[in-house]
Amino acid sequence: MPTTQDVSCFVEDYMRPARQMPVSGRNIICNALPAAALLTAGLIGLAAATLTGAPRNDQYLVVSAPWSTPGQTINLIRSADGGLIESGRFANMAIAGSTSGDFAQHARQAGAWLVVPSPFKTGCFASPTES
Repeated sequence: MPTTQDVSCFVEDYMRPARQMPVSGRNIICNALPAAALLTAGLIGLAAATLTGAPRNDQYLVVSAPWSTPGQTINLIRSADGGLIESGRFANMAIAGSTSGDFAQHARQAGAWLVVPSPFKTGCFASPTES
């Protein structure tokens, strides 16, 4: 009949990992690289699909320098022959409208960091089903 000591040795032997690897910063980084690569690729793909899949609707997402005030962002849009449709959550982002085919180019020349077609219609132009 096995004793308590025999059972505890048995449990300890089988609960221990088969091989213990030393924990180092290099092992942790090497193990996280595939996950980080997949996350990055997924986010880039999602952003590309969101921003490029939009139909042309004469509305643009305009992103100016991070330190820009709402007034500076609006002035940038107006200097590129556009109008403000909706302010963004951040002071340097806005949805602009323009019928000019060169609006994106003019806005970049005026100092915008990013000008892309808006992924959805906003403001008075949006139908109730699009909101």
